Amino acid sequence: MDEYAFDQQMAAGSINPGAAQYSYETKKVFVPAALLQLPHFHRDFADFSGVGFILAHELGHAVYMSIYNSFEVGPGTGNPKLFVNGGKTSLENVADIIGLQIAFKAFMKNGDHKDFVSSNKFTKEQLFFISFAQDWCEAYASEEVERERLVRQMYVDYHAPSATRVMGTLANFEEFSKAFNCPVGSKYNPEKKCGFFDI
Repeated sequence: MDEYAFDQQMAAGSINPGAAQYSYETKKVFVPAALLQLPHFHRDFADFSGVGFILAHELGHAVYMSIYNSFEVGPGTGNPKLFVNGGKTSLENVADIIGLQIAFKAFMKNGDHKDFVSSNKFTKEQLFFISFAQDWCEAYASEEVERERLVRQMYVDYHAPSATRVMGTLANFEEFSKAFNCPVGSKYNPEKKCGFFDI
């Protein structure tokens, strides 16, 4: 982004001069000089909680945007292809991943679920993930109806499409990969994952 464009964005209010920001357009983190001074930063000690947190937070936007931007959505091989706007959906994507991790931890901590598991061919972990995914099941009258709905959703909704919410959330959660023995490098067990908690 050239200096003029940067000044224009700041004047328009799309860049806050007092806050660090990740630019989806330029794929760069903007850190104002004010954040490189006390109390946020001091040159005599490594400040991972001040400036370190700010940078990690802004880079977190980039990571989730790039992961979700790679998800193609829609039926068949439509023209043009539809891809999730990871920048637009990033806050909801992060909330989905955190929500699943917290819910799983609570599920595993509370109760042994023996009665339910003994009458089923799935483990309690597998049943948890099946229940999560089932909430997002959708059916359409035709591929045309599905495509129209997805195109409309991509313009107005800050949530990724349902199938992407399931795939993106589960693919970033190690416990899912373990529960279903997903091979490393597969769609549901990529080598690089973005998680928030050590479960």
